[in-house]
Amino acid sequence: MRNLFARSRDHGSQVGWVRARRRFSRPVTAVVMVAGTVGALSGVGVASVSAVQAGTSWWRRATEISLPSNAAGYPDAGLGTVACWTGSSCEAGGSYAASSGDEYAMVDSRSARGWATAIRLRLPADAQPNPGAITDSVACAGAGSCVAAGKYSFANGDAPQTEAFLADETRGVWSRAAAPELPANAAAGPFSEFTAVACTGRGSCVAAGSYQATGGFELMVATQFRGRWARAREVALPAGA
Repeated sequence: MRNLFARSRDHGSQVGWVRARRRFSRPVTAVVMVAGTVGALSGVGVASVSAVQAGTSWWRRATEISLPSNAAGYPDAGLGTVACWTGSSCEAGGSYAASSGDEYAMVDSRSARGWATAIRLRLPADAQPNPGAITDSVACAGAGSCVAAGKYSFANGDAPQTEAFLADETRGVWSRAAAPELPANAAAGPFSEFTAVACTGRGSCVAAGSYQATGGFELMVATQFRGRWARAREVALPAGA
Protein backbone atom coordinates (compact mmCIF):
# COMPACT_ATOMS: atom_id res chain seq x y z
CA MET A 1 0.00 0.00 0.00
CA ARG A 2 3.01 2.31 0.14
CA ASN A 3 2.81 5.31 -2.18
CA LEU A 4 -0.90 4.78 -2.87
CA PHE A 5 -2.56 8.16 -3.03
CA ALA A 6 -4.82 10.41 -5.05
CA ARG A 7 -2.96 13.34 -6.57
CA SER A 8 -3.95 16.67 -8.05
CA ARG A 9 -1.95 17.39 -11.20
CA ASP A 10 -2.56 21.13 -10.94
CA HIS A 11 -1.42 21.62 -7.39
CA GLY A 12 0.74 18.56 -6.69
CA SER A 13 -1.19 17.85 -3.51
CA GLN A 14 -1.79 14.44 -1.98
CA VAL A 15 -4.99 13.24 -0.38
CA GLY A 16 -4.23 11.48 2.88
CA TRP A 17 -6.40 9.01 4.73
CA VAL A 18 -6.98 9.56 8.44
CA ARG A 19 -7.87 6.96 11.05
CA ALA A 20 -11.55 6.93 11.94
CA ARG A 21 -12.23 8.31 15.39
CA ARG A 22 -15.31 6.22 16.09
CA ARG A 23 -14.70 2.75 17.50
CA PHE A 24 -17.21 0.04 16.70
CA SER A 25 -18.48 -2.48 19.26
CA ARG A 26 -19.04 -5.13 16.59
CA PRO A 27 -17.80 -5.80 13.03
CA VAL A 28 -19.22 -3.36 10.49
CA THR A 29 -19.31 -4.22 6.82
CA ALA A 30 -17.84 -1.48 4.67
CA VAL A 31 -17.18 -1.09 0.98
CA VAL A 32 -14.56 1.54 0.22
CA MET A 33 -12.56 1.84 -2.98
CA VAL A 34 -9.38 3.88 -3.19
CA ALA A 35 -7.74 4.88 -6.44
CA GLY A 36 -4.32 6.40 -6.86
CA THR A 37 -0.81 6.16 -8.21
CA VAL A 38 1.49 3.33 -7.25
CA GLY A 39 5.17 4.16 -7.27
CA ALA A 40 6.53 7.17 -9.10
CA LEU A 41 5.75 6.60 -12.78
CA SER A 42 5.08 2.89 -13.12
CA GLY A 43 1.29 2.80 -13.19
CA VAL A 44 -1.93 3.09 -11.26
CA GLY A 45 -3.70 0.84 -8.82
CA VAL A 46 -6.76 0.42 -6.63
CA ALA A 47 -7.38 -1.10 -3.23
CA SER A 48 -10.50 -1.78 -1.22
CA VAL A 49 -11.61 -2.13 2.38
CA SER A 50 -13.76 -5.15 3.18
CA ALA A 51 -14.53 -4.61 6.88
CA VAL A 52 -13.92 -2.31 9.82
CA GLN A 53 -13.77 -3.37 13.46
CA ALA A 54 -12.65 -1.39 16.53
CA GLY A 55 -11.23 1.36 14.34
CA THR A 56 -9.02 -1.03 12.35
CA SER A 57 -9.31 -1.46 8.58
CA TRP A 58 -8.37 -4.60 6.67
CA TRP A 59 -7.12 -3.61 3.25
CA ARG A 60 -6.82 -5.97 0.32
CA ARG A 61 -3.69 -5.94 -1.79
CA ALA A 62 -3.77 -3.15 -4.38
CA THR A 63 -4.46 -4.19 -7.97
CA GLU A 64 -2.54 -2.63 -10.84
CA ILE A 65 -4.74 -1.30 -13.63
CA SER A 66 -4.07 -2.26 -17.27
CA LEU A 67 -3.74 0.95 -19.28
CA PRO A 68 -4.91 1.66 -22.87
CA SER A 69 -2.74 0.15 -25.59
CA ASN A 70 -1.15 3.48 -26.56
CA ALA A 71 0.18 4.17 -23.05
CA ALA A 72 3.85 5.05 -22.71
CA GLY A 73 6.32 2.72 -21.01
CA TYR A 74 6.35 5.21 -18.14
CA PRO A 75 2.80 6.56 -18.46
CA ASP A 76 2.73 8.97 -15.48
CA ALA A 77 -0.78 7.61 -14.94
CA GLY A 78 -3.11 8.52 -12.13
CA LEU A 79 -6.60 7.69 -10.91
CA GLY A 80 -8.09 10.47 -8.83
CA THR A 81 -11.79 9.59 -8.69
CA VAL A 82 -13.83 6.44 -8.09
CA ALA A 83 -17.55 5.62 -7.66
CA CYS A 84 -19.13 2.32 -6.59
CA TRP A 85 -22.77 1.20 -6.68
CA THR A 86 -22.22 -2.31 -5.26
CA GLY A 87 -19.42 -4.01 -3.39
CA SER A 88 -17.84 -5.27 -6.60
CA SER A 89 -19.02 -2.75 -9.21
CA CYS A 90 -17.12 0.52 -9.59
CA GLU A 91 -15.91 3.09 -12.09
CA ALA A 92 -12.66 5.04 -11.80
CA GLY A 93 -11.25 7.95 -13.77
CA GLY A 94 -7.97 9.75 -14.29
CA SER A 95 -5.35 10.31 -16.97
CA TYR A 96 -2.24 8.79 -18.54
CA ALA A 97 0.55 9.71 -20.94
CA ALA A 98 0.68 8.04 -24.35
CA SER A 99 3.86 6.91 -26.09
CA SER A 100 3.68 10.20 -28.03
CA GLY A 101 3.89 12.12 -24.74
CA ASP A 102 0.32 13.38 -25.06
CA GLU A 103 -1.92 13.24 -21.98
CA TYR A 104 -5.36 11.64 -22.26
CA ALA A 105 -8.37 11.20 -20.00
CA MET A 106 -9.31 7.63 -19.13
CA VAL A 107 -11.96 5.61 -17.29
CA ASP A 108 -11.97 2.05 -16.03
CA SER A 109 -14.71 -0.24 -14.75
CA ARG A 110 -14.79 -3.02 -12.20
CA SER A 111 -17.19 -5.96 -12.05
CA ALA A 112 -17.27 -9.17 -10.07
CA ARG A 113 -14.57 -10.47 -12.45
CA GLY A 114 -12.21 -7.63 -11.52
CA TRP A 115 -10.93 -4.50 -13.24
CA ALA A 116 -11.13 -4.25 -17.02
CA THR A 117 -8.48 -2.58 -19.17
CA ALA A 118 -8.85 1.19 -18.91
CA ILE A 119 -10.20 2.99 -21.96
CA ARG A 120 -9.28 6.38 -23.39
CA LEU A 121 -12.17 8.80 -23.55
CA ARG A 122 -12.93 10.27 -26.96
CA LEU A 123 -12.66 14.04 -26.67
CA PRO A 124 -14.49 16.81 -28.55
CA ALA A 125 -13.38 17.35 -32.14
CA ASP A 126 -11.63 20.63 -31.29
CA ALA A 127 -9.22 18.99 -28.82
CA GLN A 128 -5.53 19.79 -29.22
CA PRO A 129 -3.23 16.99 -30.52
CA ASN A 130 -1.91 16.94 -26.95
CA PRO A 131 -5.20 17.54 -25.13
CA GLY A 132 -3.82 17.55 -21.58
CA ALA A 133 -7.10 15.88 -20.60
CA ILE A 134 -8.04 14.42 -17.24
CA THR A 135 -11.17 12.84 -15.79
CA ASP A 136 -11.73 14.75 -12.55
CA SER A 137 -14.90 13.01 -11.39
CA VAL A 138 -17.11 10.02 -12.17
CA ALA A 139 -20.59 9.09 -10.97
CA CYS A 140 -22.79 6.11 -11.76
CA ALA A 141 -26.46 5.21 -11.50
CA GLY A 142 -25.77 1.51 -12.06
CA ALA A 143 -23.94 -0.91 -14.32
CA GLY A 144 -23.13 0.62 -17.71
CA SER A 145 -24.65 3.98 -16.77
CA CYS A 146 -22.00 6.48 -15.68
CA VAL A 147 -20.89 10.05 -16.29
CA ALA A 148 -17.33 11.37 -16.48
CA ALA A 149 -16.47 15.04 -16.00
CA GLY A 150 -13.17 16.82 -16.42
CA LYS A 151 -11.18 19.13 -18.66
CA TYR A 152 -9.18 19.17 -21.90
CA SER A 153 -7.28 21.68 -24.05
CA PHE A 154 -8.64 23.03 -27.33
CA ALA A 155 -7.21 25.42 -29.89
CA ASN A 156 -8.12 29.05 -29.28
CA GLY A 157 -6.15 31.03 -31.82
CA ASP A 158 -2.45 30.58 -31.15
CA ALA A 159 -2.91 29.61 -27.49
CA PRO A 160 -4.50 26.40 -26.21
CA GLN A 161 -7.39 26.92 -23.81
CA THR A 162 -8.75 24.63 -21.08
CA GLU A 163 -12.40 23.66 -21.35
CA ALA A 164 -14.75 21.43 -19.37
CA PHE A 165 -16.11 18.18 -20.78
CA LEU A 166 -18.85 15.70 -19.98
CA ALA A 167 -19.04 12.12 -21.28
CA ASP A 168 -21.95 9.70 -20.81
CA GLU A 169 -21.87 5.92 -20.61
CA THR A 170 -25.06 4.25 -21.83
CA ARG A 171 -25.47 0.47 -21.72
CA GLY A 172 -21.73 0.12 -21.26
CA VAL A 173 -20.70 2.33 -24.22
CA TRP A 174 -19.04 5.71 -23.66
CA SER A 175 -20.11 8.61 -25.88
CA ARG A 176 -17.67 11.15 -27.24
CA ALA A 177 -17.08 13.80 -24.58
CA ALA A 178 -18.75 17.15 -25.21
CA ALA A 179 -18.01 20.64 -23.98
CA PRO A 180 -20.92 22.20 -22.09
CA GLU A 181 -22.81 25.29 -23.14
CA LEU A 182 -21.48 27.85 -20.67
CA PRO A 183 -23.52 30.55 -18.88
CA ALA A 184 -24.37 33.65 -20.90
CA ASN A 185 -21.79 35.80 -19.08
CA ALA A 186 -18.87 33.54 -20.02
CA ALA A 187 -15.87 35.33 -21.50
CA ALA A 188 -14.84 34.73 -25.12
CA GLY A 189 -12.77 31.54 -25.27
CA PRO A 190 -13.03 31.11 -21.48
CA PHE A 191 -11.35 28.67 -19.14
CA SER A 192 -13.79 26.11 -17.73
CA GLU A 193 -13.61 22.83 -15.82
CA PHE A 194 -15.96 20.37 -14.15
CA THR A 195 -14.50 18.95 -10.94
CA ALA A 196 -17.47 17.05 -9.48
CA VAL A 197 -20.46 15.09 -10.73
CA ALA A 198 -23.25 13.17 -8.96
CA CYS A 199 -26.21 11.14 -10.24
CA THR A 200 -29.55 10.26 -8.66
CA GLY A 201 -30.61 7.91 -11.46
CA ARG A 202 -29.96 6.94 -15.05
CA GLY A 203 -29.79 10.08 -17.17
CA SER A 204 -30.27 12.31 -14.12
CA CYS A 205 -27.02 13.94 -12.97
CA VAL A 206 -25.50 17.25 -11.89
CA ALA A 207 -21.96 18.45 -12.68
CA ALA A 208 -20.22 21.30 -10.84
CA GLY A 209 -17.16 23.34 -11.64
CA SER A 210 -15.93 26.80 -12.58
CA TYR A 211 -15.60 29.02 -15.62
CA GLN A 212 -14.16 32.36 -16.65
CA ALA A 213 -16.81 35.07 -16.86
CA THR A 214 -16.38 38.57 -18.21
CA GLY A 215 -15.79 39.83 -14.67
CA GLY A 216 -13.65 36.99 -13.29
CA PHE A 217 -13.98 33.34 -12.37
CA GLU A 218 -17.39 32.03 -11.30
CA LEU A 219 -18.90 28.72 -10.18
CA MET A 220 -21.31 26.79 -12.39
CA VAL A 221 -23.55 23.73 -12.38
CA ALA A 222 -25.00 21.77 -15.29
CA THR A 223 -28.03 19.50 -14.92
CA GLN A 224 -28.84 16.37 -16.92
CA PHE A 225 -32.50 15.39 -17.29
CA ARG A 226 -33.58 12.27 -19.19
CA GLY A 227 -30.10 11.95 -20.61
CA ARG A 228 -29.83 15.51 -21.95
CA TRP A 229 -27.52 18.17 -20.48
CA ALA A 230 -28.97 21.64 -20.07
CA ARG A 231 -26.94 24.81 -20.40
CA ALA A 232 -24.68 25.38 -17.41
CA ARG A 233 -25.76 28.15 -15.09
CA GLU A 234 -23.86 30.42 -12.74
CA VAL A 235 -24.02 29.65 -9.03
CA ALA A 236 -24.92 32.68 -6.92
CA LEU A 237 -22.41 33.18 -4.10
CA PRO A 238 -23.26 34.21 -0.54
CA ALA A 239 -23.67 37.91 0.14
CA GLY A 240 -20.35 39.63 0.69
CA ALA A 241 -18.35 37.06 -1.30
